[in-house]
Amino acid sequence: MAVLYTAGIRFALLRGLACLDTLRKKLRIIGIICNSNGGIMNLDNDRIDQAVLALLYLGLHDGARAWKGFDWEALNRLHEKGLISNPRGKAKSVVLSEEGLIEARRLLDQLFRRTSSFELR
Repeated sequence: MAVLYTAGIRFALLRGLACLDTLRKKLRIIGIICNSNGGIMNLDNDRIDQAVLALLYLGLHDGARAWKGFDWEALNRLHEKGLISNPRGKAKSVVLSEEGLIEARRLLDQLFRRTSSFELR
C-alpha cells in the first residue's frame, strides 16, 4: 500500500512539473519568461530576433548556411519574416535568404561593432 501511495505522489509531482514546464513554454512564446528569482521578465522578441540573426551570421559556412543552435521560437519568427529557411527538419543548419544575409550583416555591425578607437592588429 505504501508503495502505491509513493508512486501516486511521484506521479502527481511529475505531472505538476510537466504542467509547469508547459506553462513556461507558453509564456516564453509570448515573450515572458521567469527569471531565476521567480520574477517575470517581459522580453522584446524583435530585439531577440535581431541578436539571433546577427549571431547566425557569425556561424556562416558553406555559403549562406548557419548552425541552428538558437531558440526555436526565434528561429520560427525569422523564418516567418523570410530571413531564413524553415528551421524544422533534420538538417542541423538553416540557409539565410539574400535579404537575411544583408540584414544579418547590418545587425552584426550595428549591435556588436567595437565603439572604442582601439583596433585589434
